[in-house]
Amino acid sequence: MLALRELLEGALFSDTKMLFGAKAESSLKPDDFEKLLIEQNRKNSKSIVLTKNSSVLHGGVIGNGRKKSISSAELSKEAISDNTEQFLRTLKACCTVPVGDDDTAGVDVSVDSLTSVSLLLVQFVSPDVMYNGLPWPEEEFCKVTIERDFYIRRLFNDTPLLWDLLTFVAMYRPTLCYCSVLLRAITATLIHQWNSIGDQTHLVDPSKYKAMLDTTTKVLDVMALGQLLPPPLSSIRDVIPYVKCSEIVQILRDCVWNYMRDNVPSPALFNCDSSGMVWRDPTTARPPEIYTTTLRIIMQQNIETVGHLYCHMFIKIPSNE
Repeated sequence: MLALRELLEGALFSDTKMLFGAKAESSLKPDDFEKLLIEQNRKNSKSIVLTKNSSVLHGGVIGNGRKKSISSAELSKEAISDNTEQFLRTLKACCTVPVGDDDTAGVDVSVDSLTSVSLLLVQFVSPDVMYNGLPWPEEEFCKVTIERDFYIRRLFNDTPLLWDLLTFVAMYRPTLCYCSVLLRAITATLIHQWNSIGDQTHLVDPSKYKAMLDTTTKVLDVMALGQLLPPPLSSIRDVIPYVKCSEIVQILRDCVWNYMRDNVPSPALFNCDSSGMVWRDPTTARPPEIYTTTLRIIMQQNIETVGHLYCHMFIKIPSNE
């Protein structure tokens, strides 16, 4: 447990985080804190010619002035990818336990250790203990936690390793359930942002649109990998690039949020088969129509672009027969 804590804390919050693609924090020079307002006013009185009985005073600068641009470490994508892969291998090695007898001895990943990784991620990224539980509340309740949600979202934007860690956790079900608060925060901010922009954003501000689309795809990918979203909701990530921003809001709200609200992401949803694999049977875990109707209608309205997806999601449905 101590080794896991040291590894995660060092990779996410120390100076070494830039080895994994994190953005460097902008720092102020010590001289910036030594500028006194009275000195600025003395300079003004000497340099500005004033009329009689008049004076000019410097009003000061609120905060530290205009924000400085934040740049990432000078590392190539290949180097960052290699560093991330090595870190995940090290993390996995810390989570392995010996299994079998002397003749068939081997190692396997401990679910308890992966659960510890999930809980540590929540502890580091969302230190506020309130509302850190597994259930998803009503969407209106997000007004209470919106500041914290955007703080979590900003950490994920600035620290790409967090996405790799979520993916790593999602591979070993059901440990992703314990990261519910992180998934909930990212989804809440996405609903808010998609709702605040127009349908022409992909033309007016393509970089912003692409960044939001990438984040939406990532969080849906992780939830599908961890089997928190059953079919056809697990395929939403393939649909959103073809629909309007307003339609993305409807899908995230009516399909993803409402389903997660009514189906608490709990380990109790998963079963362990005879081989020791923990999973949810997609043929028995299909969501009721109340969570898929909005998705179906929107796909029908865009059938010319998503027809190939509609066929697999709503027509060729696998059964357990």
